[in-house]
Amino acid sequence: MVRLLLMRHAEAESGFSEDADFQRNLTESGREVARQTGALLKSLNICCDQVLASTAHRTMQTADTVIDSAGWSLQPAGDQQLYNARAAWIRSQLRAVATRTEHALLMVGHNPGIGMLICELAGCSLPVPPGTLAVFAAGTFDELLAENPRRVVPEFLIIGGQQVPAERFRTAS
Repeated sequence: MVRLLLMRHAEAESGFSEDADFQRNLTESGREVARQTGALLKSLNICCDQVLASTAHRTMQTADTVIDSAGWSLQPAGDQQLYNARAAWIRSQLRAVATRTEHALLMVGHNPGIGMLICELAGCSLPVPPGTLAVFAAGTFDELLAENPRRVVPEFLIIGGQQVPAERFRTAS
């Protein structure tokens, strides 16, 4: 079994111009949500082989904090093109990275692309506020990342650093 973890960066500072958006940092609340998310992944014995993140400050800070809190010994791979990328482009990048991933892959990105990909994979509308993480599992990454995948019910969501019971979204539409 393989796992694909898709996460929207945690809450970031506001009040920046469009030009300075890339440099926005996490708020203290955002850092805490990322810490809680990593700690929850650790408690669930989920360990990633690779982490891919947009190079925007808030996404790299989210990835670093989740990695540290989960106790993983790896560095996130930054990709500037993930900044405001569309769901189809994110999926293609994940396919390429998945060929080098044995068990689990975490991607930290931005809305609308990351939220759209989460909803496409789940086949339904799901809430994707800052700090949301969706965990998908399948036999292979090809099953999860095909151009027209079958609906994959997430194993669980983490919203605001708290695990959301599967029953709450299995029937979402």
